[in-house]
Amino acid sequence: MVTMSCEICGGGICTRIERINGEYIADDYYVRLADVIDIIEDY
Repeated sequence: MVTMSCEICGGGICTRIERINGEYIADDYYVRLADVIDIIEDY
């Protein structure tokens, strides 16, 4: 498992999503970003 800090959110959203979804954001964050937004909206 690898956590990364990307320029999109600066590391804040990814950390929050890891706790909600129980999974780490993959290195392909441009593709996963839509899923992240959906998770936040559902949460």
